[in-house]
Amino acid sequence: MSASDKYFQFPLAAIRLNKNLNDVDDDQRRCSIGRIVDYCLQVVADGAMSRDPDEIEEVANDYYDAHENIEKPKSREVQRLFWAAEMLGVVFTGSLNRQALRLIQETIDSTPGGRRMVRMRADLLWDARDSQNWCWRDFAILSAIYAGIGDRQRHRLSFDFINTMAHGCSNGDELDAHVSSDLILTRRQIRSTIESLDRRKFYVRASVDGRRMWYSHRMSQKELMESLVEEKVQQIERQKGQREMTLAMQRAVEQRIGEVSR
Repeated sequence: MSASDKYFQFPLAAIRLNKNLNDVDDDQRRCSIGRIVDYCLQVVADGAMSRDPDEIEEVANDYYDAHENIEKPKSREVQRLFWAAEMLGVVFTGSLNRQALRLIQETIDSTPGGRRMVRMRADLLWDARDSQNWCWRDFAILSAIYAGIGDRQRHRLSFDFINTMAHGCSNGDELDAHVSSDLILTRRQIRSTIESLDRRKFYVRASVDGRRMWYSHRMSQKELMESLVEEKVQQIERQKGQREMTLAMQRAVEQRIGEVSR
């Protein structure tokens, strides 16, 4: 399985830092994305409890044999963490701090709101953590767009909704309750980053009416445009059919009235 086949999934709450997105420096960006990796490790490891223990142990032992300077997986808990690391493409360095992983997972899960999930390719998340081509604002807004699309092929997103999710909230009420208004980006800042990420081809977007924008990271630009055109054509045909039925009914009523009055 290549890195592009592996995914990290985390709640929007994981990107809520209670800071202006422009004020997060590179060190904090790397640290915050590292916390997301740790969170996902613990969640995936917990999810492995229902799997065959022998399968978990085999994968964990293979992981141990393939990596240096890590402890041998003696407990079931460590075996599940090694299994999760293999599934996510994570390489442990040094000793495994199980208590720290659990604390990160509990802290993010106890954050109020922000339950909408982000699903991001592993190679993209690693690049966002390690490359100088990223800032935290880029990562937060891309996470917001991916969370907004969800498991759909495409979805319509507004600047305001993207802004809300980029601050780690799932809706406007959460934003008002948990994020100070002086920390929120302007629409111009959101727009410029959306356009920049679009040029970097992290998603495609299109609009039929020039106002409402649709986003997708599963379709090509052509596929997105064709699907929107087809949907619009079907909508117009339905409206036309409804209008024709309405006119036919009106004519029938007028005819009946005429017959009664004669």
